[in-house]
Amino acid sequence: MSIGKNVYKQKIVMLGDFAVGKTSLVNRYVYNIFSEKYIATLGVRVSKKDVTLTLNNKTINVTILLWDINSEDRFQRVLPQYIMGANGAVIVADVTRPETIENLKHHIEYFRTYAGGKGIVLSLNKTDLINYDQFGFLKQKMERDAIFSKMQTFFTSAKENQNIEDLFINLARLSIVSKEG
Repeated sequence: MSIGKNVYKQKIVMLGDFAVGKTSLVNRYVYNIFSEKYIATLGVRVSKKDVTLTLNNKTINVTILLWDINSEDRFQRVLPQYIMGANGAVIVADVTRPETIENLKHHIEYFRTYAGGKGIVLSLNKTDLINYDQFGFLKQKMERDAIFSKMQTFFTSAKENQNIEDLFINLARLSIVSKEG
């Protein structure tokens, strides 16, 4: 949403199965911290980060509001209200749990249903826990799948601070471009 000349506010939702690292990604990006302790998000937690981007040779200021949403079944009935009005989504999977990668499709469709065809990026998180061969196999699998091949995919590690900045900055740009479109 544009709130002035070259000033934007972006509501970005974090979606994915439980314990894939959504909160860790937010904490690393916004506060530059990482904790090994797992603490489940209850309901929704909103974090804010102001960034300056260059887009189409213009400098723009963006306030990114990251909505870290609990993914447990008991919160599914309120999830649509959290997603509505979102400019984009980071949909997260844990590379050590193949079922979370398969569930990406569900989260993509869910987001599209309640927020429309807005910006989506994928985060395949916890890459610090796999070896080079596993990483290569996973990358090939994502490139072969029609849904994933058309989406920006980031191999991330909140622990190692790998591709976190790129993930959120690219989504902010994508969300603004799809809004201005």
